[in-house]
Amino acid sequence: MITGTTLDLPKKGVGGENSETLLLALSPTCPWCRQSYPFYKTLVELKESSNHPVVVIASVDTSASAAVQQLHLEAAGVFADSVVALPFRAAGISAVPTLIHLDEQGVAQSVWTGYLDETRQGSVLAAIGLGTSELMP
Repeated sequence: MITGTTLDLPKKGVGGENSETLLLALSPTCPWCRQSYPFYKTLVELKESSNHPVVVIASVDTSASAAVQQLHLEAAGVFADSVVALPFRAAGISAVPTLIHLDEQGVAQSVWTGYLDETRQGSVLAAIGLGTSELMP
């Protein structure tokens, strides 16, 4: 996924069409995705407590089950606004986990791939307006 690429995501009922989006591209079998669940939980909690208008959509490739991914996330306390299946290859997503910050028009503004250390976690939060480049507690 390259910044500047546009993704058309279903946002009905999850914040409206005029919201920024953070797409979490995951796999239920990915160990790095599971290791990242605590950060995703913190991210969603910060979003909820700040009432920040960003939509968090978790996604799996169309070859996987969105329902299974949702169960894994919810068991870890991660409640995304929605969980969808996307054709990762067609969307330019070549690895998981990948986080993509999309503007209101669905244009990729920032992309992070792989397990994120605290510095990169802080850059995600800063990019979507939930903190500075320092990781929030």
